[in-house]
Amino acid sequence: MSSSLIFIGIALLLVISPLLSKITKLPVVVVEILLGSIAAWLGFLDADNEVFGKLAKIGF
Repeated sequence: MSSSLIFIGIALLLVISPLLSKITKLPVVVVEILLGSIAAWLGFLDADNEVFGKLAKIGF
């Protein structure tokens, strides 16, 4: 998966999470963790990708 798609995917998760948080009445952090887990499980986020590793080192 290209690096731009990973950035777009993470950005979409960050934009969608507050909206889902209001709907579900869950804290935003919980929704972000759930969305990230679902995205990784479905294969949208590849933990072995170089860009994803760099973002993890930054602490994003």
